Amino acid sequence: MRKSNRPPEPGARGLLRLTCPCCGKKFGTYLHVPQMSIGCRCGATISLERGLTPYEFACGCCGLVAKGKTNTMEPEITIPCKCGNPITLHWDKDKRRYTE
Repeated sequence: MRKSNRPPEPGARGLLRLTCPCCGKKFGTYLHVPQMSIGCRCGATISLERGLTPYEFACGCCGLVAKGKTNTMEPEITIPCKCGNPITLHWDKDKRRYTE
């Protein structure tokens, strides 16, 4: 596999699971193009420039394999699969990502 010489795009895109720092609401979204920030329904702006941590899981119910990023900084997070199955992920400090 060849690596690109281009610098990484600023901001974030793809599957995101975010927590609003203002109201605490947790929500998921998918961004097709990179964005530097996203708005919460409470009116707060959530920065997507840095501080996002990768996660990945494979759903035991539907078999979906998903990879995304989150701004949550907790030892354990629960993400709902698109089939509705709750997936609990744990922070792996060695890999610096959330995994099952």
